[in-house]
Amino acid sequence: MRALATLRRPWRTPGRSSVGGRERLGVGAALWVGAPCRGVAQDLQPPPVRQMMRTGETRAAAAKLPLTRTDAFTLNCELTCAESIEHVLSVVRDHGRDFNVVNITTAFFQLHEHTKELSAAERRHLLASHASSCKLLIAATARSANAFDARGIANVVYACAKLDYPPTTALMLDVLARLAHDKLEHFNGHDLSNTAWAYALVCSRQASAAAPFGGVDEGSSRALKLPEPARVLLEQLAAVATVRAPDLSAQGLANIAWAFATCQLPAPKLFGAIEREAVADLRRFEPLGLTMLLWSFATARARAPELFAAAQGPVLAGLATAPPKELCSQLWAFARAAEGGSARAEAAGCVALVRALEQETAVRDVLPTFAGSDMARLLHCVTTAPLAAEAEAEDGVASALALVSRTAAPLNAE
Repeated sequence: MRALATLRRPWRTPGRSSVGGRERLGVGAALWVGAPCRGVAQDLQPPPVRQMMRTGETRAAAAKLPLTRTDAFTLNCELTCAESIEHVLSVVRDHGRDFNVVNITTAFFQLHEHTKELSAAERRHLLASHASSCKLLIAATARSANAFDARGIANVVYACAKLDYPPTTALMLDVLARLAHDKLEHFNGHDLSNTAWAYALVCSRQASAAAPFGGVDEGSSRALKLPEPARVLLEQLAAVATVRAPDLSAQGLANIAWAFATCQLPAPKLFGAIEREAVADLRRFEPLGLTMLLWSFATARARAPELFAAAQGPVLAGLATAPPKELCSQLWAFARAAEGGSARAEAAGCVALVRALEQETAVRDVLPTFAGSDMARLLHCVTTAPLAAEAEAEDGVASALALVSRTAAPLNAE
C-alpha cells in the first residue's frame, strides 16, 4: 500500500530551502537535471518540460549561492547545470577534494563542452587563468585513478585530448595511459576507437606534424616518438582491437586505422582485421570515413587490395560532390597504395579516378571549387601517380596529361 501511495503522490517541483538560501536537491532535482536516480518507481512521470525549465537568469542567480549539500550526487547536479567554464571550475575549486570518479568525469566533460567552440589558443589561455582549479581536478583524478571503470577512463582521455591543455595532456600520457592499459580488456568498441584516436591526436600534436586528417606528412614513414606509457597502451590496444574488430562501428574502424597510421605503429594483424570488416559492408561508411580509411591504409603501407577494389565504386559515385581536400586524399591514397608495381587493384582504381576527373562533366563540377593549395596538391597527385602499373597505361597517362593542363590553368591565372 505504501508503494501505491508513493506512485499516486502528486509531483512537486523542488523548492528553495530557507537554510543557506539554496534549494536542496532531491529526487525531483535529479530527474530535472537528467541525472540517474536509483530507487524511484519507473512509472512515476515527471512534470511537463515547461515546469522543469529554469530561465537563464534564475540559473545564473542560483550559481552564486553556496551549496548546502556537498555529497557526490549534489555536486554532479551542480556540474551538470553549470552554464559556463567559470561555474564548472568554481565547483572544482570549492569541492574538488570531495569529488568521486563520476564528478571527475562530469567535470572534464563539461570543460570540453564549454570550450569546444574556442580556438586552441583561447582555450589554453582560459584554462591557464584557472590553473589552480585545473591542478586540483588533475590531482583528484590521480588520487582516484584506481576507482575508474573502463568507460570513465575512455571519457576522461577523450576530454583531455580535446582540451589540448598541457597539464591535462601530461595526465593523459602518464597516469591515464597506465590505467587504460590495465583495464583495456573491459573497453567496448566505442571506448577502444575513441582512446586510440585521442592518443594518436595528442602524440601527433606533440610531433608538430601536418597531414590531411592531422597527424603525419603524406609520404612519410617516420614513426612518431611516443611516450613509453602511450606506446605500450597502443600496442596492447592493437591486439585487443584485432579481436574486437567485428564489434566496431564504421567510424570506429576508421578512427583506429587513422590512429595507427598517424603514429606509424606497425599493426599488420589489426589492419587485416579492419580490411575484412570494412569490405564486408562498405556501404555503412560515410564518405569522410571511407576517405579516412583509405588514407590510413595508404599511409601505413598496409596492403589491402580487396578494400581498394571495393572502394572504387563509392569513390567514383561521389566524385562530383566530394570536397576538394577529400578528393585529393582519395586520389593520393590510391596512388600511394599502387606504388611498387604489384598492386594492380590500387593502380586500376587510381587510373579510373584520374579518368573520371578528366572527363568534362567532372572537371566542370569539381575543379572550380578548388582553392589554389588544393589544386596544387591535386596536380602533384596526378603527376606522381604510378599509372604505368596498369595495363591501360597509355589511356591513363593521356587522361592525366589532359587533367594536368586543366588543373594548371587556374594555377597560372593566380
